[in-house]
Amino acid sequence: MRVRFEIEVELKAKFTSTLSLFGLPEGFRELRVLEEKLAVDGQPVYTRQHAQVTLQKPARSRRERHNSASIGNLVALPIVQEQSQKDPLFIFKQWLARTLILRPVPSLISGDSISETLQPNPQIADFGAWFSGLLASAPAAYARIDAYLRQVMPDLRDIRNWQRFKKPGSPVPQRPNQYEYTFR
Repeated sequence: MRVRFEIEVELKAKFTSTLSLFGLPEGFRELRVLEEKLAVDGQPVYTRQHAQVTLQKPARSRRERHNSASIGNLVALPIVQEQSQKDPLFIFKQWLARTLILRPVPSLISGDSISETLQPNPQIADFGAWFSGLLASAPAAYARIDAYLRQVMPDLRDIRNWQRFKKPGSPVPQRPNQYEYTFR
């Protein structure tokens, strides 16, 4: 059995890719790391085959090899030390730490936007709040979202966020903020 994870992303105008390949060798009860690498614009930052990790040192153009059987089932990415904040390893780790993996549950998703957030929960139950927060912090994002939605839903006409308003003395909005999608 093998499991492969790959991520490709553009960070600071450089194409960054990472690969982690896990396998279950005979006689083992846990997955082991078979291969791992991080590359920027096609140049390896570090590579790993089983327990041998090879770090590329760009300043001296040499490699440092480390062999450790004790890391057979550990991913090297969090263990390898970055040299500075400009190090591609540091940049990728920071980006990865800020990444949110979403797993939407459509029945939980709400269009209500009574609040704003820039970090939706993983189930995206607070879609309306996230969309409101996104547009409040970066209004130009609407154009990109609108362009994408029109590609996948050609009959989309508009997305509106009804502003909530309260009756004097009432703590409850008369019309809750909701996103309305208008189609042709």
